[in-house]
Amino acid sequence: MQSNPGCPHTAEITQSTSIMKITAFVKTALTLAALACITSVNCPAENADKTAPEKDQRVYKLSELSNRPQPTKQIVPDKNGFNLQEENFALVSLIIESDGSVAEVKLEQSSSPQFGQAALEAAKQWQFTPGLCAGKAVRSRVSIPFKIGKK
Repeated sequence: MQSNPGCPHTAEITQSTSIMKITAFVKTALTLAALACITSVNCPAENADKTAPEKDQRVYKLSELSNRPQPTKQIVPDKNGFNLQEENFALVSLIIESDGSVAEVKLEQSSSPQFGQAALEAAKQWQFTPGLCAGKAVRSRVSIPFKIGKK
């Protein structure tokens, strides 16, 4: 297309053509970026060692489980050193592994740092039957309240 310098619309046509070229370029770039994400060489599933056993690291919510974990071994905090005339409480969250062992204990609340530490030590010793999701043992998170003393 040959431009006519005397035509008042030449600048508009040139600008419109430039915008269409930029729009086409952006669409192409976005399409290529999307394809790169879909076929990324960094995809963990594609690059996983196929000989290694598959281990689900996801931590399931209790609401997602068909069977909730059940304690098979429960330890209570040592009462020595605490005033039993007062209520001592702690809330400990933990992850239960797919084999029923306890991992990643965390103190959520406590009436005192000392009782919180005693509750953490007790929770680490608990054991469970693992939670099930679609018949498969999976990792899950639970919270355990500990209380000793005044009722």
